[in-house]
Amino acid sequence: MSAMRLVLITVTITSLSGCTEMVVEGDSKVFQTSALGATIRTVIGLGLIVLAVVAIVGSVLPDRKPKNRIATAKDKLSSGQRIGMAMFGVVMGMMGLFLAAISLVFPNKLHVTVHPDRVEMASTFSQTGGKEVVVPFANVSSVEIRDEMNAVGKSKKHLVFKMKGGREIKNPAGNNELQSLDTITDALDAFKSREPELTERRPNVRPPIVNTPPQPVPEPSDAESPSDTKFASMPAPSAAYTQKRYPINIPIPDSQSPVLPDTVVDVGAKLKACYAGSWHTVTVVAVNNDGSITCNWDAWPTYTYHMLREDLTFDASDAR
Repeated sequence: MSAMRLVLITVTITSLSGCTEMVVEGDSKVFQTSALGATIRTVIGLGLIVLAVVAIVGSVLPDRKPKNRIATAKDKLSSGQRIGMAMFGVVMGMMGLFLAAISLVFPNKLHVTVHPDRVEMASTFSQTGGKEVVVPFANVSSVEIRDEMNAVGKSKKHLVFKMKGGREIKNPAGNNELQSLDTITDALDAFKSREPELTERRPNVRPPIVNTPPQPVPEPSDAESPSDTKFASMPAPSAAYTQKRYPINIPIPDSQSPVLPDTVVDVGAKLKACYAGSWHTVTVVAVNNDGSITCNWDAWPTYTYHMLREDLTFDASDAR
């Protein structure tokens, strides 16, 4: 019986890890359990359910009478053996139901998604309710697979993100995490090489905002449209900050409106920007003559960027 349990445990662990496939979605790469892995889990689950039924039925059926002889004590199951078979059947049945239901209840929800600027993970069944781990590359210095002690004192592989400042984010490493490590490393290196100045930190004390007096707006000539002189009275973008794009890739709520080219924006106004699938508040530091808006992120006070109007929204109640 112990050998059977060892085989079942090994098969269960193998089926839980499944087979990982990589799917490209736009500029992102998603590592998730493949259809083959889901099929293997379902088949093993159904097999365990059948085994459970056989064990439970065998524990309650009367002993079979031997042919042409009288049954001895060895031919009969003791009460302990019947209880053991019943318990074994219950355990196998629960494991089988769990494995067979995974592919139906959690379709493609266990994943590691590598975006150009972040990683989103849901590697355990407790995270499939939407509690994903999101790690922005802007704060990551390196990533690695490391053996860590779990809650019961056993060594288990973890995907470890080393953050700037010494903090670490650790996530249990299943097959999805192990297969995605190289892709995460490549994406992190590309992020750092593509935008080396994005992680430039501002001083802890915000520099004073100097209001530049408006300059006279020249009369548009025949070769010059009104849109060319629209922002002539505004200051030029400060060289102290870099331009950063955060395209809006989620629906804009009815309570928000996009910042259009002719939308009046005041210094100190609160706008919204999309990052990692959610809205974040930014404060207007300056409105520049090229139409861009310099914004400071409220959740990250040491980060200020020039942003495009099309990447920003404002409270519709503030419309003028």
